Amino acid sequence: MAGVISHSEYRMNLDSLLQLKKGSNLEKIERVACERGITGVDPHFNISVKNGESSTNFNVFEKDADLTTFVQEWAVEAGLDILVREVEISETVFSEFNNEKLPEDETVIWRYMDLSKFLSMITTGSLWFARLDKNWEVDPLEGKVPKLQWELIESRIQNTNFAPKYTGNGKVQSGGEMEAGMSLVSEETVRKEHLEIQKNQYELTTYNSYVTCWNLSKHESYHMWKLYCGHHNGIAIKSTVGRLSDSFGKNKNFSVLGGVVEYLDHEKGVPKNKDNLLSHVFCKSLPYSFESELRLCIHDHGFTNDVIGDLVPYSIDVEEVQSMLSNYQSGFNVGVDLESLIEEIVISPYADPWFRDMVKSLISRNSTFHDKTESINLKLVSESSMKVNS
Repeated sequence: MAGVISHSEYRMNLDSLLQLKKGSNLEKIERVACERGITGVDPHFNISVKNGESSTNFNVFEKDADLTTFVQEWAVEAGLDILVREVEISETVFSEFNNEKLPEDETVIWRYMDLSKFLSMITTGSLWFARLDKNWEVDPLEGKVPKLQWELIESRIQNTNFAPKYTGNGKVQSGGEMEAGMSLVSEETVRKEHLEIQKNQYELTTYNSYVTCWNLSKHESYHMWKLYCGHHNGIAIKSTVGRLSDSFGKNKNFSVLGGVVEYLDHEKGVPKNKDNLLSHVFCKSLPYSFESELRLCIHDHGFTNDVIGDLVPYSIDVEEVQSMLSNYQSGFNVGVDLESLIEEIVISPYADPWFRDMVKSLISRNSTFHDKTESINLKLVSESSMKVNS
């Protein structure tokens, strides 16, 4: 495969690097120790090589001692200095999807949950980000590219004049003069390849995106209590957009995208950010518009296996990813400052009489809230303002 070598190819052994070195010229090697990843900064070497007109770019982690030694020795042989990337990690963790302004910091948001999810949140001091395809259990259109949007992508590719592509002599070449021993790839085949690449890119974002969802509303919602608590003893965390963004802190080794979900007809609608590869991550079908959702997303680009780890290598092949999904994490916890996040813990209007006291007891015993006085703890947990029929 021409282009970027996936982690699954170079992590197996040194053979792939030995093969790559034959007939290739090392163009650049750069040590990177400042690139933000969800699980931390993982120092690695970014390597660029060229074979004829084809270029390849890939990473080797410092912790892979044999591979690191190999590329360092290759740099010495090629007479190249190892560059150092010194860009600082951005102070800001939280940013807007597609640079679109979020609601004002004072805007009220809610997260509804059952007792088990609440316990997980306060004991781990974190928010759960679920892998997007896991939402198919509730909404089979979650993370799917709307039909009309895909038709527009197909039309654009069919009307694009791509550079001539040649194959042969053990390589692939785009543009330039065709060498002896090479043959021209048909325009139809080139367009099919570009369509397949686009399809893979959009589909992979569904498997490599992890989300947590909040309800934008000044008031509680009967629908949300019923949908996300499912039984009497539920809890809603009341917060604001500003509190949520601040709770992630600064100078952390991950980035969070936030955006208001766009609701549309998946047959006839097109996301307003249709050219962004995450556009379908921030849109849902019309029947769910009552959720009025503010969505947070962490996307694993695969550069340093941010989420999925070393045991399940990052892949750019959809079929390979689907075959490995059972080994992928269904989600992960992202640490937050709960005191900054939580404005109020509201008890479901359907809750049993004893439930509020139990929640207060859990709060008072949790280390996160130890420095709060008893009176503040009492105020933190409140009854629902809604009235229900007994």
